[in-house]
Amino acid sequence: ERYHSGPTIGLSEAGIPREFSRDLVTEVAGEKRCLADGDLILANRQPTLHRNSIQALRARPTEGMTIRLNPGVITPFNADFDGDKMSMYSVMGAKQRIGAGRVCSVEINMLDFKDSKLNFKVSQDVMTGLHILSLLETKDIHQGVEDVEGRQRLLRMVSSGTKGDRNNLGQIMCCVRQQLVFGRRPEKLPHMKHDASPASTGFVRLSYLSGLLPHEMFYHSQMEREVVVRTGISTAETGYAQRMISRLAEGLTVWEDKTVRDWDDTIVQFGYGEKGESSMAQTREVKLRFLGAVKRHERDAQAKLDVALSLWLRRSGEYEEDENVRAARSRLRDIGKLRDRLERE
Repeated sequence: ERYHSGPTIGLSEAGIPREFSRDLVTEVAGEKRCLADGDLILANRQPTLHRNSIQALRARPTEGMTIRLNPGVITPFNADFDGDKMSMYSVMGAKQRIGAGRVCSVEINMLDFKDSKLNFKVSQDVMTGLHILSLLETKDIHQGVEDVEGRQRLLRMVSSGTKGDRNNLGQIMCCVRQQLVFGRRPEKLPHMKHDASPASTGFVRLSYLSGLLPHEMFYHSQMEREVVVRTGISTAETGYAQRMISRLAEGLTVWEDKTVRDWDDTIVQFGYGEKGESSMAQTREVKLRFLGAVKRHERDAQAKLDVALSLWLRRSGEYEEDENVRAARSRLRDIGKLRDRLERE
């Protein structure tokens, strides 16, 4: 029996342990048998908040006792690899397999049903690796955070969009900032009643890296406790609202004339989604937006080249451009080539 390793799991595949596949039964040509390589299964992760929380994948037998997924398919599940629980269901019968393939397959659900955004995207170390491989140059003339970006893995994760933002970096390395409780500064502690400094009203000047003082830890705990309570309350409220909306919309169907009607033929919409088109079958126009971003980078590169040239011209007796000028000129040339190609397309 052939086993699949983790790196060979495709986007529309799921690695199923051999022990699990023995318990999953499917029906082929009227005969029931255990799950085999290539059989269609339904993968689900609770809570099932939208239609993309259930995906139709191809089973691939693997060794071990964990379900394996491609990192690019975990975004609709809102899953990660820190011990999440998922359920796998075998699809019984030919009609059921056809229906699952047409409704729940990865190919059908590439675009989001709300705004046509891409559902499946790279994340974690894949995004960081692509960010490093796509750099126009290995040396940068920026100053500040960018000077240490190549040496700090945490900064690399933030700059590539893998995890976190610069606000998180500031709290880790600089200061945690002002703490707010119910939208305002917290009350002073008893032993700081006559203190007029910002620290007495919840300003935390130290960082996570250096450690917090006792009163800073207390203020920070107040804010975090409020966030936890608010999250728990809002989850119940939004979940109940979603349940009511889904129950209300159960009787709505799209007819042949693209109208949306209720169970008693009452017309709710003259066109599905007000335009009669499915967002899952449309592509978003992002090329013009990308071209605008490239032009902004080109203006920044031109400004940096002007600064490097002015510094070079101040030096007397040098007739050959220094390394900073050559790097800035090379960067401007590469961005210009990318802009020309986008304008031609």
